[in-house]
Amino acid sequence: MQNRIIAIGLVISTTAFAGLTARSPLGDAQSLRTDSHAISFCVDSNGFASNAIAEFRTVATTTDAGRVTLRTRASLLSTSTDSVQLVTVSAVCLRAAQSIRRSRFQADTGPLSSVLLLQYGSTRYVGFDGTKVGEWALWTVFDTSFAKIGNYTW
Repeated sequence: MQNRIIAIGLVISTTAFAGLTARSPLGDAQSLRTDSHAISFCVDSNGFASNAIAEFRTVATTTDAGRVTLRTRASLLSTSTDSVQLVTVSAVCLRAAQSIRRSRFQADTGPLSSVLLLQYGSTRYVGFDGTKVGEWALWTVFDTSFAKIGNYTW
């Protein structure tokens, strides 16, 4: 009789958690597929994402000498505003999350964070996993193979 009660308790617990959503370190709800328990590694579009897109579109087209220097130091190129886009494909965001973990912690294992990922032109991505340095958001700059090639703080 005691075994049946435990089994029923487990079924109730599993059912109770079926509708939960996971949260990224940025506080954005990510969809949880209960069939495979896979979490999207992309941060959904929100106010912060809109501000980031606007910032990187400005970076892409600026002619201000100081900002051009920052763009160059971060290994970013001048490009059109239309080529700065939010990435929503989880497999692409997963590659960015793995690269951030590898560059920051020198590890290929351990927890991964969801990433706000922007495609920047045809040869770059910029990603943010919630890491800040003081008040500054630390963005990682990647090439198309997701090798880290720079940082940009904003």
